[in-house]
Amino acid sequence: MPVAALALLALLVALPMAGEAKTKPKAKPKPPTEAVVAKKLVTAVVSGKTAATRYQGMVAFMRALHIGVVTPAGKPVVTSPEPNAARLAELYDFELRGLAGQLHRKQTTTFDELAAALKKGGIDLDGSRPLPTS
Repeated sequence: MPVAALALLALLVALPMAGEAKTKPKAKPKPPTEAVVAKKLVTAVVSGKTAATRYQGMVAFMRALHIGVVTPAGKPVVTSPEPNAARLAELYDFELRGLAGQLHRKQTTTFDELAAALKKGGIDLDGSRPLPTS
């Protein structure tokens, strides 16, 4: 086989391999930051077009926070992955609907307003004693 034919054969074999060597495998995309996820969750609630979409946004929000949500009959809507925390922080689904509506209307409550409402109800918050338990 002439030298020119061998050189051409070598080039034909090497060219596809050279192209493979230059291309790097695609890296996995980085997951979104917590700030990006939080903004997306809040936007779903605040700008939802219907009460149902705002409620679904709140369900996603509670799922992200690992806060359980149940129906009045006790059927789980969101189950916390942390079994010991499940009963400590659990909301009813109708509470989520109310919260979603308040957020959509931009009706928020400050911690001062919450403390005043609790005090009016007989629960005074101070650093020296814990909240009452049932």
